[in-house]
Amino acid sequence: MVLKIKAIGGYGEFGKNMTYIEVNGKIILLDIGIHLDNYITFMEDHEGLAPTVEELIEVGAVPDVFLFKERFNDVIAIIPSHAHFDHVFAAPYLIKFFPNAKVYASPYTTQFILNMFRQENKEIPTIITQDCNSRFKINKDITIEFIYVTHSIPHTVMICVETKEGRFLYTNDYKFDDAPVIGPKSNIKRLEELSPFKAIIVDSTRAVFPGTTKTEVEVREMLFNEVEKINNDARSIFILTFSSQLQRLKTIKDVAKRVGREAVFLGRSLAKYIYAAHDIKLTKIAPKQNIAQFPNKIRRILKMVSENPKKYIIVTTGHQGEPTANLCKIVDGILDYPLKNDDWIIFSCTVIPNPVSVQNRKILESKLAQKKVNILKDIHASGHASHDEIKKLIEVTKPEFIFPSAADKPFEQEVAKIAKSINYNNSIILEIGKEHIFE
Repeated sequence: MVLKIKAIGGYGEFGKNMTYIEVNGKIILLDIGIHLDNYITFMEDHEGLAPTVEELIEVGAVPDVFLFKERFNDVIAIIPSHAHFDHVFAAPYLIKFFPNAKVYASPYTTQFILNMFRQENKEIPTIITQDCNSRFKINKDITIEFIYVTHSIPHTVMICVETKEGRFLYTNDYKFDDAPVIGPKSNIKRLEELSPFKAIIVDSTRAVFPGTTKTEVEVREMLFNEVEKINNDARSIFILTFSSQLQRLKTIKDVAKRVGREAVFLGRSLAKYIYAAHDIKLTKIAPKQNIAQFPNKIRRILKMVSENPKKYIIVTTGHQGEPTANLCKIVDGILDYPLKNDDWIIFSCTVIPNPVSVQNRKILESKLAQKKVNILKDIHASGHASHDEIKKLIEVTKPEFIFPSAADKPFEQEVAKIAKSINYNNSIILEIGKEHIFE
């Protein structure tokens, strides 16, 4: 039996995740994501023209599937682990290359993909929805099992690829959150039952951070405390977070209710994730009239809020300082909402650690300081596993091989160090286009 893993995207880099696994001549692709910064930068300079796949590959915005172009017909399954942009957003551009592939996804991920294809006016692929803890066959040689894990978006799964030669576990992305706001805890018991694994592909995003990642309930308490402190004196309150962080959005809705305000949500990406949650009745974040996706409605809601700002909390895009996002447009006067020195901006997020995001955020904070707006930062918990959780994953799964992924090389090398510290010495750092064949 031929058994092979190949790095297509998300190795030695943050973003555009895609892993190729070949079993007996048939291929499955795990994730199909974009590199968000590269994508945004390219689209801003592209003047509204529809990009070609070749252009997106050239600028590093989507995985280079032409690394295996002679094998497109052998791809039989595309399996996204969850609905974050860097794991699924390349689907409208790339799925057309794989005529024999079906998409297998958890319920929320399925709904997000459907909405994405509809909004892009593209032909919807064959999608088979599977429960978050489910087991199903792809063909006679490959069985897939979804194993539910906590992350910063609902219905995230680890993907177990079972073959006659052993089990492979794809873990991008996860953390072991013992106090999630939406959904159950990670299914560690099932990982224990399935171990030992032939190989695990490990989320390395926070490998250099000690301890365990903060729980979402801790962030919820922080937000409640901070907003209650400022509420009486604040005119406008803006809270910014990752659009996909539905647990955080639910918390913000609850915070607003606690202090007697009403939450409004402004931005296309926010609307995409909120509507997907509404469509599958996962959680109700806001009534439709409080969600604005396009400029005209955004302007109408901002005008309404400006007439009585102490009645609302504004949740909007722009936490990374993206020049075209709503907060930046407000700061630059493109959207009419004058900021004053009794307004508060709360960043319930971190800055993505790449040069573009870091620089954009610095520019945004400088402009806010000039307007003498009050700022609170870093009221946040990551969705990614830190040092101790990565160690726990390795101890639970007992892998023969470890493939760090989903981060720059120093982070991946840190995973190898963590593994070595507990006597797992077979870590392999893959580079894009490189493969490992299991003998």
